[in-house]
Amino acid sequence: MSNLKRSLLLLITAGLLAGTAHARIGESRSSLENRLFKDRKGVKVPARDQSNWITHKSVPYRALYEFFPDGIEEAVYYKIAEDGQATTADVNENQFPDGWMLHVVYKNGQSVFEAYRRNGAGITRYEEEAILVVNQGGSHWQRVNAKEAKPSVFGYNLERADGQVRAQLRGNYLLVYRVEFDEVVKAGKDEADAETDAEKKDEAPKSVEGF
Repeated sequence: MSNLKRSLLLLITAGLLAGTAHARIGESRSSLENRLFKDRKGVKVPARDQSNWITHKSVPYRALYEFFPDGIEEAVYYKIAEDGQATTADVNENQFPDGWMLHVVYKNGQSVFEAYRRNGAGITRYEEEAILVVNQGGSHWQRVNAKEAKPSVFGYNLERADGQVRAQLRGNYLLVYRVEFDEVVKAGKDEADAETDAEKKDEAPKSVEGF
């Protein structure tokens, strides 16, 4: 990459950091919301509408939602992608208005799971890079081959070098989450799957009786 191209990419990324990435994994809810709501760039989706948004058929992790652990707090936010101000009317009129939707799960007051959804357009590589940069903390991202990835309920192809956070772009969603949250949700799903399998095993003899 030439110095000019590298400089342009840094400028683009810097601009996106200021305008797009309003959430950082591991930070407090108050810090996240103070930044997101500054200049009214973002608003919180009313609580009555959050469950409908999270369980919408387009949400790639909706089938895992029932395995989210107790003791968490959640919020869904809407943020405009251009100049202007966001309002609750935007999400009242359209479940997925142009811009960004952000689903955040908090544990002990800190963000452990963040799902960024781009509405009205796909997530560009510059937007993806900008979000990943602000979520790398003091570490850096490493690409992970599918064959080398550890068991994960959400799936990932990126992991921070410190082993604490994973990420994956899935369509118009970018998922960023802490490894321990992934493990807790996976454990809940594995337990439920084992119970279902045991029930099917117990039911099988009666089901085929008489053949």
